Amino acid sequence: MKKVAIVTLDGFNEMDSMIAFTMLNRLNNLGLVAEIVSTHSNVISMNGLCIQANPKLERLEEYDGVIFGSGKLSNQYAENSTFISSFQLDPERQYISAQCSGVLLLVAKGIIGSDVSISTDLKTESLAGATGLSFSSSSFSSTGNIATAGGCLAAEYLASWMALNLLDINATRKMLALSIPKDEMEIRIDHTLNKIRGI
Repeated sequence: MKKVAIVTLDGFNEMDSMIAFTMLNRLNNLGLVAEIVSTHSNVISMNGLCIQANPKLERLEEYDGVIFGSGKLSNQYAENSTFISSFQLDPERQYISAQCSGVLLLVAKGIIGSDVSISTDLKTESLAGATGLSFSSSSFSSTGNIATAGGCLAAEYLASWMALNLLDINATRKMLALSIPKDEMEIRIDHTLNKIRGI
């Protein structure tokens, strides 16, 4: 069973974490499971939603894939060296991704550098603009085992990228077919697959 950790911290954006969580768990019967992972068991969102999480942040290296969602406190977490050093990632073995302000955590961890083009939202781009990083105008970018996305609904791209890399294109199509409005299915599935494959 392939396992994906969706890192979800206090102040999290509900759409980032829950869209990816819901989409990826449609693939349980094909060998993939997604878990909400945090520093503690109860996590409160930017709008006051409290959810249960697996307090396994220090064990992130055990997952096949990791998605860092965004949140209103991402910058504070990124500037907290104790927090950043509390988990390990292996970009040679794991598929690692981040959405919107979640990219700040990958920058702080040294996973993303100036050689990677980052997709994120405009607010995060302005926060990280002085670092010399390169930003993409696209809502999704990937280089090797690293992917980034900008905009809440771009969670669809990260979930699809994970499914494609950890399973296959047929599983990804199935996941999308179970998630997309039926009268948009064919167009949206092709669009998403083309986006995450850089076509």
